[in-house]
Amino acid sequence: MRADVDELKARIEQLEAEINKAEAEEIRRRQTAEKALEDARKPFDDAKKKWETAKRPREEAEIKEREAQSAYRLAAAEFERVNARIHREMTEAELARAKAVAEARKEQQRLADEIEEREAREPGPPGTCAA
Repeated sequence: MRADVDELKARIEQLEAEINKAEAEEIRRRQTAEKALEDARKPFDDAKKKWETAKRPREEAEIKEREAQSAYRLAAAEFERVNARIHREMTEAELARAKAVAEARKEQQRLADEIEEREAREPGPPGTCAA
């Protein structure tokens, strides 16, 4: 019976050695895989950095373009407001001028009519015959 126990113990040790070998192999595989990932990661990281570096000026240019478009729209809106205000003020000034001219001409005409009426009522200088 002792031989059977020794045989079982030997079998346990053999299985333990196989387990240790399998675990060691797994550790080597994991380390190999990690190394392969690390080796593949470096070119990936480098390419990503280059891409980020390359796209940054484009993004900055797009931001500047959006800012310029916004400033343009604001300036255009302000120009339109000023233009409309100036046009309105000029129209009001033109109307005021036209009204003043019309009133002045009306007054001129009234004064001319009054002069004509007075001249018609008054006799001429002495010695002339008023008609």
